[in-house]
Amino acid sequence: TGLFLMIYYTPSPLVAYENMLNILANVPFGRLMRDLHKLGAELMVIVVLLHMARTFITGNYKKPRQFTWVTGIILLFVTLLLSFSGYLLPWDQLSLWAVTIGVSMVEAIPPQQVGDIVNLIARGGPQFNAGGLLRWYLLHVLLLPLVGLVFLGVHYYKVVIHGHGLPPEAEPVGEDTAKRVPTDQRTYFMPDILTREMLYVALLTLITVAWAIFSFHAPLEPHADSLITPLHTTAPWYFLFVQGMLK
Repeated sequence: TGLFLMIYYTPSPLVAYENMLNILANVPFGRLMRDLHKLGAELMVIVVLLHMARTFITGNYKKPRQFTWVTGIILLFVTLLLSFSGYLLPWDQLSLWAVTIGVSMVEAIPPQQVGDIVNLIARGGPQFNAGGLLRWYLLHVLLLPLVGLVFLGVHYYKVVIHGHGLPPEAEPVGEDTAKRVPTDQRTYFMPDILTREMLYVALLTLITVAWAIFSFHAPLEPHADSLITPLHTTAPWYFLFVQGMLK
């Protein structure tokens, strides 16, 4: 869906919002693609958070899988940054002010001179403008996907090497006995786990498409205006804790 939307989108404050209206009104399946993109992003956050929680609860972050856990943490941050960076691209009121408030947090980086410089780089100027929009667009469609693909490859490689850890009750504390499971009782990544995950992806895709067609629609607020601050603007549910800290 992201590649589909990129064809009809130009990262410029002069035309970005008009591009969104064109996608919704004139591009075949444009609204569906945008709804799928938004819904898929939120489901991706849910899946990654649940996966991280299960890994932590079952102790799969311990030796020899500590590096796999670290790559998972990096992928979690990449997922959240992907969602956050995509927020600015429609160039509506919600986009502009959500990112303006979020990026203003970097001003707290000590010392003050460093925080000011990082804030200026992130904004592309004293206020968000064409330079800032272009930077966040490249971050969203180029840098973050590249970093994500690299660490996803490393993550899966380490999973294949070390395998899945056994449940806590199935092995003594501090020992990794997953490799000692007889070969005829092991669950191998290929084809067992890979086939199962492909089935999950197919089912989730079917559910997401049906959800986007019949129920879910990505919002689009009025054109961004730096002189008008909208009331009652809230961050998405997975960033509400950041908004709470700001308050």
